Parts: sequence; structure tokens; C-alpha cells
Amino acid sequence: PTYQASFPGSGARMTHELIRALTGIAISTDHSYAVETDRHRHSVAVKTHWPDPNGVPLDDLDEQFHGAVLILRHPAKAIPSFFNFWYERVHHLPNHSTRAPLEEWIKFRDTGLVQQLQYYQEHMEFWLRKYEQNRDKLLVVTYEDLTDDEKGSAVTARIAEFLNSAEG
Repeated sequence: PTYQASFPGSGARMTHELIRALTGIAISTDHSYAVETDRHRHSVAVKTHWPDPNGVPLDDLDEQFHGAVLILRHPAKAIPSFFNFWYERVHHLPNHSTRAPLEEWIKFRDTGLVQQLQYYQEHMEFWLRKYEQNRDKLLVVTYEDLTDDEKGSAVTARIAEFLNSAEG
């Protein structure tokens, strides 16, 4: 089975590695999953930012997904993290290599922060609505709990148990 894993600004690289370590199976992205027809045979989860404009809708592939893991990060951390990611892409820099200059962040904050907060809210509401009738198929955890020295191991165990809840 494959899971949709949605984590806006939540340390995607770390989460990729965590899920691979727990399952021994790679995680895919919505962009590659949507175009590679047999990708579901080689992925335990698909990272998506949908319905954010940077995500790819996978609704036509819902039958391939057993459920979803929604990892939420506090917007005060998630949005600046996303901005750094965006800055790297625009400037053709390697992922997770650069922090955008403060003056660039201030420009973005002053012109785009409200829009990003709306995207964050829409993202969270989308996933909660999508699994409203099947809450047992949605695991919601916070990035802050996942990376917490005391809570992290219990949250990791919950993720492992959830990923193991389906056959295959």
C-alpha cells in the first residue's frame, strides 16, 4: 500500500529519511508519482503539498492510497522554511543549502505572507475534509513533536504503526 504524506514546510528531507528507515521503502513526490505509472509499486508514501499551487492533485489515484500522514509544522516556522526553499529554486541553488537574505524575506513577508497563511489553512482543511469519514486512515502529527527529544520516539512509533496498519 502507498500513503500520501503531506508535510508543508516540515522538514521534508528528514521525513523522507525517517519513512525510508521505518519501512525500507522509498518515498516519492507528487510530481514523479503523477507521471510514472508504476511508481506505486516502488513507494511507500508520496509527498505532496496539494492543494497548495506547488502540489500536484492525485485524486484520480485515490484507490492506490491506503491513507495519509499529515505532518504539520507551526506556520511561523513552516512559511519561512518554504520561503528558503523557494529562494533556492529561483536562484538555482541546491536544496537545503541557503538561507534567503533578510531583506528578501522582509519583501516576501510584506507582500506574500497573508497568501501563504491562506495556503497553509487550505492545505490542512483539505486533508481533514478528505478523511472526514475515515479518520482511521489519517494520521496527524506535528513536526515539533516529531523532532522533540522527549516525544519524538513515541511519535515515530505512531508513524511506524500507522504505516504498518495495511497489508503489504
